[in-house]
Amino acid sequence: MKFSIDLPVQFRDIDVMGHVNNATYLQYMETARVELARRLGQVREGFRAGFIVASVRCEFKKPIRDERRITVSVWVSRIGDRSWDLDYSISGPKRLEYAIGRTTQVAYNYKTRSAAKISGKLKRQLTEHLAPPLKFRETPRLIRPLKPLEPLVGRWETVIRWSEETRRLVGGPVELKGEARFTPGEGGRFLHYQFGPSHWIIGRDDPSLEYTVLYSDDREISRVYRMTLSRGVWKIWRDSATFHQRFEAGLLRDGKRIKAYWDRSVDGKKWIHDFDIKYSKIG
Repeated sequence: MKFSIDLPVQFRDIDVMGHVNNATYLQYMETARVELARRLGQVREGFRAGFIVASVRCEFKKPIRDERRITVSVWVSRIGDRSWDLDYSISGPKRLEYAIGRTTQVAYNYKTRSAAKISGKLKRQLTEHLAPPLKFRETPRLIRPLKPLEPLVGRWETVIRWSEETRRLVGGPVELKGEARFTPGEGGRFLHYQFGPSHWIIGRDDPSLEYTVLYSDDREISRVYRMTLSRGVWKIWRDSATFHQRFEAGLLRDGKRIKAYWDRSVDGKKWIHDFDIKYSKIG
């Protein structure tokens, strides 16, 4: 069952172009999301919610110009173990649709600062608002040299489990959970990966079977890796004077799960296990 809310179009919503500013659509979605969360008992202790928003998507269809009120409908389009998707439709009179959107919410424990499993009670409540997912414009396809990477494209629920030695260095919980995304960029000329603050840009030199990975994150570090993906075996490695790394993963036959690990080394000879990663495809 979809939940709908009517909202006024405020004077401040209109920009110099004479229509509702693009950023305001996300505010409309947020208002509907919070009202639905209130009904589900997810908002408590003032405005603190039992979830965080991991990703937002908005696809604009028509500008909102002279309307005084709009309607935002929101519903659950996917339920996972730790996350769920909400889809949105922003419309006006005569069911004219101005935009559609989607957000991914992750159940979150603010005490441990980590993702949590969705409770049985919340799953039942979310199921009451379950409806078919929206269809968005197609994501650009990868160009021919990057075609072998297409199994990676999409959204992946990600679980990182630190080795004992690495955990002593980084501290915090044993596991880190979140959502990773592989998205074609620049018309499919590159593959962009994001997990939290970590970003990869993946490309390839045509004659070579190897790919190049450019890496950066919020620590303002920059690294270059080499990569291969063949017959379901995915490898990434880097050789540096004092910091070597290697990654190996297996893509399971169903195409929806990946099991991987990272190792590190000072000299490239004696390797230390860094952490394990499990990817589960969710979209």
